[in-house]
Amino acid sequence: KNRLTLNAEIMKRLSPLNKLSSGFSYVQSENGDCLKNIDDFQKGDKIYIHVSDGVATASVMETMRVDRE
Repeated sequence: KNRLTLNAEIMKRLSPLNKLSSGFSYVQSENGDCLKNIDDFQKGDKIYIHVSDGVATASVMETMRVDRE
C-alpha cells in the first residue's frame, strides 16, 4: 500500500497538467511541433501557448538569445 501511495505521488508530480497549473506553459508551432529553443522560433511565426485552462494564439514579433550561465 505504501509503495502504491508513493508511486501515485510521483506520477502526480510528473503530470503535465500539474506543471501547467503551476504557471508553466507548453508552446507549439502551427504544425504541432513542441518549441523548446530560441532557434525553433522565427519572426512572424504563429504559435500556440497551452496553459492550464486553455490555449492562446500568438505571433512571434522578435527573438533574442539569452545566455543562462
